[in-house]
Amino acid sequence: MANRKSFGEYIRSIRIEQGLTLQGSAEQLGYKTIGTLANVERGITPLPVEKIHPIARLYKVEVEEILEQLKECEPELYRKYILLEKDLLGYLLEGIKSMGNSRAFKRISQAVSDNIYYWKLKTTHVFRELNR
Repeated sequence: MANRKSFGEYIRSIRIEQGLTLQGSAEQLGYKTIGTLANVERGITPLPVEKIHPIARLYKVEVEEILEQLKECEPELYRKYILLEKDLLGYLLEGIKSMGNSRAFKRISQAVSDNIYYWKLKTTHVFRELNR
């Protein structure tokens, strides 16, 4: 819990650095109340892995910066995130291979629009690897 608290304090500090309120951030992240985000910041609740990219975008920090903190403070949650990312990249690769043309990049990018910038980078890398 101490490590989770450190991670929560980190999330809170980058929110405050951006001049964002807890209420505004919670709304932007799709939470119905501030309670969930407040509990993440207090270290009571782990940050849901699906909120890593939206928080990075909202708080204007690199995903890698959040992941470094996560790795240091909550290694189990970090491993869960990495496994999820690996699975998603595997599905993207399968999708690109099965489509076999440049439409694949466009369709997959649209399908992951919530994290479009990040996934464009990932799919571009995978697409380049396929064309080697």
